[in-house]
Amino acid sequence: ETGLLAQDIPLSIVYEDGDMLIVNKPAGMIVHPTDHGQNVSGTLINALLYHCRDQLGTINGELRPGLVHRLDKDTSGLIMIAKNDDSMRHLAKQIEQKKVTKIYTALVCGHLVPAQGSIEAPISRSDGNRKKMSVSNAANARYALSHYEVLEYFGQEYTLVKIQIITGRTHQIRVHFASINHPVVGDATYGYHQINLNIMETAKLKRQFLHAGQLSFTLPN
Repeated sequence: ETGLLAQDIPLSIVYEDGDMLIVNKPAGMIVHPTDHGQNVSGTLINALLYHCRDQLGTINGELRPGLVHRLDKDTSGLIMIAKNDDSMRHLAKQIEQKKVTKIYTALVCGHLVPAQGSIEAPISRSDGNRKKMSVSNAANARYALSHYEVLEYFGQEYTLVKIQIITGRTHQIRVHFASINHPVVGDATYGYHQINLNIMETAKLKRQFLHAGQLSFTLPN
């Protein structure tokens, strides 16, 4: 048994029809329960089980019903949910064929130059810490590409950036920008500890400054 419970957790629903919905996930919410019986309550899936009743795609298994893609716990923003297996296949195929446009906004450390560019660097799981990812030339590293455009500079300390990910690797944005010494502000895993402490004190930021703000795709038929 999965131990999953339908929970009446408020959802910020941006779009919904008979085949799918788009939720604006808050930072701090885990998307799906983890294995081994951990985090089986309070997740987005628990909230969806309550909201959608039995209307969720089952292709991705009992722990991830309806999930087409994921967001990190402390990343906020838009996430697609499939209500049936046909819509799950339709949306997953678009992602596989790179026909889904995903746009993020991030605040990164430092004065990022050039003002527009791309980060093309393969990513694999870190050898030293299996919970982390890293830019790597290892044989099992997977191709990863991120395009960015500077929206605003805040002195030499911070840069507000719009990012489009072409691939969807685990922690891709966080790893890519850390690899060029401009980590996401507030990122406890890949960021600068002292800068994170400073902005927590001055701006009360208790999360990574990363938001998935735009999705473009074709609706299921």
